[in-house]
Amino acid sequence: MAYWKHRTGPVELLVGSGMRLTDARPSAPLSWGSASAAVWLAPRAAIVFAAGRALEDVARAVPSVRYVAVSLRLGLPSASATTIDRIQRVVRDDDGGSLAVRVGSDSIRLVSIRVRSATSVELMADFTDWEPVALTQEPNGAWTLQRAIPSGPHRVALRVNGGEWIAPPNLPRVSDDFGGQVGLLVVP
Repeated sequence: MAYWKHRTGPVELLVGSGMRLTDARPSAPLSWGSASAAVWLAPRAAIVFAAGRALEDVARAVPSVRYVAVSLRLGLPSASATTIDRIQRVVRDDDGGSLAVRVGSDSIRLVSIRVRSATSVELMADFTDWEPVALTQEPNGAWTLQRAIPSGPHRVALRVNGGEWIAPPNLPRVSDDFGGQVGLLVVP
């Protein structure tokens, strides 16, 4: 089984395929595939065009089918979604916003953010369950957070002085699930 996903502006493409290695009936198809294109009309609304072939599921009495579909995708707000959908790519010259991570003991990491003229800095990420966390200002001016963070890629956003949530300017940007952008942080 393999999937490929790509998003350019308001268009999101998803292609998938796979193969069943064995089947009780030799005449049954052993491979499946699907493709969809979502055109985002608003942060929580998209029109989705899809086509593909699904394999037979004997346990559920579902036959092998080929399909074409057009649908409307709507996202519902939740406690974290209302915060995440406000994340925008806003980079100001006076913000700075350089984010770095250093490895500590075990899985403890030190997240350090340099922001000029900040009186408060908050971070939210998948490793905070998208709950905002206030950072502590160090004597050298850096804002820090010590936390157990697993290795790998993580999505993060910053808020400086109670302003808008932004993707850290020094990180690559990726789409969140609500039509906005967050920073992609890779933790060693």
